[in-house]
Amino acid sequence: MVDVTFYNFCMLIHFLKTSLEYPRLNAVLGLSILEQWILNPLDFDYSQFNPMWVIAA
Repeated sequence: MVDVTFYNFCMLIHFLKTSLEYPRLNAVLGLSILEQWILNPLDFDYSQFNPMWVIAA
C-alpha cells in the first residue's frame, strides 16, 4: 500500500454505513484484489486473501 486514499475512502463508506449496492460504487472499475477486500470484506472471495495485506494496512 503506497497510497492510502482509497483505503480512507473505503473506511468512510463503512463508517457512514453506505450500502455497498449503491450504483456509483459498482461503477468503480479496475480495483485490485486488496481494494476489493477493503471495500467489501463480507462478500470477498477469501481464497484470494493474502494475510500480508493486514500488515500493510
